[in-house]
Amino acid sequence: AESLAEDLATLAETATPEGLWGDVVTFAVGERRRAFTLPRALASARCPYMRTMFQSGLAEARAAVVELPDKDEGVYAALVAYLVTDSHGKKMTAENVVSLLFLSAEYEVARLRAMAECMVGFNVDVDNVAQVIQIAYFIDSTRLKNACFYYASANFSAVKATAGFAELQQELRDELTSKVKEVADR
Repeated sequence: AESLAEDLATLAETATPEGLWGDVVTFAVGERRRAFTLPRALASARCPYMRTMFQSGLAEARAAVVELPDKDEGVYAALVAYLVTDSHGKKMTAENVVSLLFLSAEYEVARLRAMAECMVGFNVDVDNVAQVIQIAYFIDSTRLKNACFYYASANFSAVKATAGFAELQQELRDELTSKVKEVADR
């Protein structure tokens, strides 16, 4: 035994419906239908979206396999790692963090969402601040909005010169400009 988190991660990676987990559900993810098997109780306790799904009375509530062909395997692996171990297990990467942010927001996994928001927020730069602020508004993330406002206020002339800023909806451009002014006036 290494640590509880590592032992649980190993158990989750080798889980099968016939295994030690008890009442399980398998999520068949992506085009290749990669299998992620979790105990329903654990998934319900850790993920409000899954809890609602299992209590809904819909077909997925008792299904042995839930098909998720439109989800990304790597992103779902990070979600499952988090649900089982309370850590993303180094599966949250620069390449998948935005997708993981959207998935954690959709599945209402608040702490994982906060971790992804922080990773995205720490990586705001001149070239991506307009895109990140759009994401922040789409998922209603105050944390990301503030990261963008503070970054833009320190680099506004460069941000205004980007194609991303020009492509922002007028309402977002006006709010960003207003927030930058508020920060500068402090």
